[in-house]
Amino acid sequence: MLKFALISFTFILLTPTTCGIFSDEISFLVLSQKNKYHLGIAKQLKHTIIEQSLNLDDGTNPNIYLAHEVFKKDNSWAIIPILIDIRNQLITSKTKWFVLCEANSVINFKKLLSSLSTEDETKEVYMGHSLYDREATIIHHFAFFRNPSQFHYPYLRAGVAFSIPLLNRLANHLSLLSQQPKMLTDFTIDAAHEIALFIWNVDKNLVLKSVPYFCSHYGLECAIYAKEENIFCGNAISLDKVLFAVKTCGKYHKERLPFIQKTWARFTIHLRFFSDIYDATIPTVQTGVENTERGHCEKSLKILRLILDEISKNSTLKNIEFVVLADDDTLLSISSLSEYLGCFDKKEFMYLGERYGYDLFSDGYNYITGGAGIIFNTKTIKKIVESCSCSSISSPDDMIIASCLKQLNIEAIHSSLFHQARYKDYSPEVLERSSISFHKFWQIDPFEVYEHWFRKKDEEYYEINKHILSDYKYIKQNCMTPSSVKNKQKQKSNQINSNHIEL
Repeated sequence: MLKFALISFTFILLTPTTCGIFSDEISFLVLSQKNKYHLGIAKQLKHTIIEQSLNLDDGTNPNIYLAHEVFKKDNSWAIIPILIDIRNQLITSKTKWFVLCEANSVINFKKLLSSLSTEDETKEVYMGHSLYDREATIIHHFAFFRNPSQFHYPYLRAGVAFSIPLLNRLANHLSLLSQQPKMLTDFTIDAAHEIALFIWNVDKNLVLKSVPYFCSHYGLECAIYAKEENIFCGNAISLDKVLFAVKTCGKYHKERLPFIQKTWARFTIHLRFFSDIYDATIPTVQTGVENTERGHCEKSLKILRLILDEISKNSTLKNIEFVVLADDDTLLSISSLSEYLGCFDKKEFMYLGERYGYDLFSDGYNYITGGAGIIFNTKTIKKIVESCSCSSISSPDDMIIASCLKQLNIEAIHSSLFHQARYKDYSPEVLERSSISFHKFWQIDPFEVYEHWFRKKDEEYYEINKHILSDYKYIKQNCMTPSSVKNKQKQKSNQINSNHIEL
């Protein structure tokens, strides 16, 4: 009788408290980044999962991997390129589920084990929070344009669980495709949509299973939910430390610039409009580089050289630490940006924005998209000016800069707060209240977009910081203005232009 009791007691200790799954039967991959700010968030998530697993006391530990630590290439965020490595390196003979998440995912480990224990891990299946496009969008290459809502893809930050049979099949399929490189896509834009499309192309019956315990926001039923990125770390960057550089050309001076001048430009201190021609009514800074229909590589590098030159000569720019390079159809939140910049370590190189990827199945690189706005600190700009060049005047500026920075071991820092496309090109669940940018004025009213997303917070921020802004009531461009027009500018010195803030 005593022997039977001991056996029963041992059995109870070794049985998972969640009725079916032990902690070590799940492997997590957190899509982490190397920069100090984002790395801290990822490490905290890993620590939280470990602490929760210890409280379960099932005698095992979960396998938790940070992507940047496991994979040498900076392509893990794209998911598809690392499918074979995931199978070979992260999956053990005990693994029943592979769970993919982001650093800003929040995980209730006990509830996750309990929820997954109700699923059949022997089937080819993947589960998550389902997203779909309301209309065909450029960021998804206009896929399913006749009915884009029919195709569902996962919200990565809400967590995605893959069964091992499915993971094995995907890895095998990728292995076959790797023998035919032309079958692999060159560009990576939205990893969530692209992995779902990859799976669907393997087998049209393999569609995302939407489950209630993977959530877009907090709920009692959630095993994993998406948390908005924190943009306030206690020390927002003063706007006198940020220079905004807008790329434009003569044909868009009247068509696009008024939208910028009447929205976010009102709250900047240091603002420059760089164009192929000089226009005193704005005023613009003439780059001396002819306009091209696309690419703009030579123009962007010239802008960065001009900025460094002015910083060295113009005493009003002595505090500049950051430069925002934006298109003339980019909408920005000045307040959210200044708060967010305060989260980063000033000792690190900054190359920040929305990340896309090129040739990530081989020896490609990540690049920050120009339309969403590229944020550099001055130490990064110095490296670019010293080391980077264009193969042609119309080479793609964002990609050439990224390729050059890769050679300098300066990595792109991704943030979901920046957007290369319009707000309507994204599923509403992934848009955050503290978004920093949107791009393109096509088929939208820029004033309405700015009003809805940015105006109120920007105005509140302005009221709080106007004592700082008042010191910069008249910011001039003497070091960059052609001498032939300086006298005309003096005559207009009482006028408020886009580089001035009227207080």
